Amino acid sequence: GIADDFSPQPSERDARVLRAHGLRPGYILSVSSIHPRKNTRGLLEAYARLRGETSDGGPPLVLVGQPYWGSAEVLRRADDLRAQHLGFVAQEDLPALYRHAALFVYPSLYEGFGLPPAEAMASSTPVVCDRRLPLLELSPDAALAVDATSSDQLADAIARGLRDADLRQRLKQRGLDLAKRLRWSRAADALVTALRAATT
Repeated sequence: GIADDFSPQPSERDARVLRAHGLRPGYILSVSSIHPRKNTRGLLEAYARLRGETSDGGPPLVLVGQPYWGSAEVLRRADDLRAQHLGFVAQEDLPALYRHAALFVYPSLYEGFGLPPAEAMASSTPVVCDRRLPLLELSPDAALAVDATSSDQLADAIARGLRDADLRQRLKQRGLDLAKRLRWSRAADALVTALRAATT
């Protein structure tokens, strides 16, 4: 389920959270632990290409998540590209970070479901992700889905998501529609229905 805090509605905390992390609205956001299966390296290579193709270097890339095994080289690459790694961020600060991102990118290659993209969708932030993300089984067009093993495909999707306002608006609406189906209240209703069916 997605907590009610994840919504498009700004909170009084938002400005304080952004200021604490030195951020301005319009960045590219990725939220996941930093280790190989999350494919942060692929995202960084895509970001490197994006920076090389834009005169101003494009929006900043913000990485949120704890570093784990295999992360040292990835974080060195992030530093080289001037990506901002925030490390662990308190749960109550995440909604503000999602809300003010121009794009949420989730290049993870192996997921049980994919809650961070769902939280981004609930926050009305367009999502770019791997096409095999289980979340997309519920709504394949709720995100811009690519083969995230290809940094070129990832870079193309990010560039398209940043420049195409109509696409961003469609993704926002489709993401919000999907997120409504994943609220805790819906999960509770489904559980009660299943329990009643099992006991009759």
